[in-house]
Amino acid sequence: MAERVGTAGPLASQSAAGLLASLVDKSVVQAQAGGTVRYSLLETIRQFAARRLAESGAEPAAHTSLLEWALYVARSAEARLGSTEWPALGEPAIR
Repeated sequence: MAERVGTAGPLASQSAAGLLASLVDKSVVQAQAGGTVRYSLLETIRQFAARRLAESGAEPAAHTSLLEWALYVARSAEARLGSTEWPALGEPAIR
């Protein structure tokens, strides 16, 4: 997501990973380990960044990039619905 939404152009996976790791090291971004690593911002930093984004005039473009990423993820999932990659759903318990 960081590659697709957070940059104006293509960003190599290693670059995105390196930038995120640097921000985690500086305690600007928090990483929650698990099956998948998830990243989050402290609320005060998120608010500051949102204000700066709005002031820059780039907020609509950022929202468009986020929407395009979400549509890409949804379409990718939809394409796998009928495939063997998607687990088959069992019969409903109540009919």
